[in-house]
Amino acid sequence: MKKECDHKKRAVRWDKDYNIEKKEPVNGNIIPLKRIEVEALKLIINGLGDRIDELLSLGPDYFRFEDTRQLYLIIRDEILRAREDNKKVNFPLKITSGAIENEDVKKLYNYILFSESHFKNQNISLVSNEIINNLKGIRISEEIE
Repeated sequence: MKKECDHKKRAVRWDKDYNIEKKEPVNGNIIPLKRIEVEALKLIINGLGDRIDELLSLGPDYFRFEDTRQLYLIIRDEILRAREDNKKVNFPLKITSGAIENEDVKKLYNYILFSESHFKNQNISLVSNEIINNLKGIRISEEIE
C-alpha cells in the first residue's frame, strides 16, 4: 500500500485490492487500545450484532479514553431513554449535535458514523465477542497493575 500526503496534510492511500483512493487525516491515526473502544462504539452506533446489550452493560470504566468514555455515556443514555419510552431504536444511531458538547467527542462520533466498517456482516458475532473480550481483558490487566 502506497502512502503519500496531499496539499491539505491528509494521508492519501491507494488500496490495490479495491483500486480506490482513500483519504483520512494524518492525525486520525488511532492507537490500538483506543481502536478497540472505537470498534465497540461503532458496533453500538450501527446496531451491528447481537451483543449490543452486553456492550452497553459494560459501563464507562471499560473505556479508558475520555472521548470514547463520554461518547459511550451519551450513546447509552440515548438508547436507554428510547427504550424507557417504548420507542424503537433506529440504527445507525443519530445523535443531535446539541447532545454532544465536547468538540473531540463530536469528531469521534462523526468519524465512527462515516467511516467504513472493517468487518463483514457474516462475522459480526465473532467480532463482537472479540471486542468484548478485549475490553474486559484490558480492564482486568489495569486492575492487576
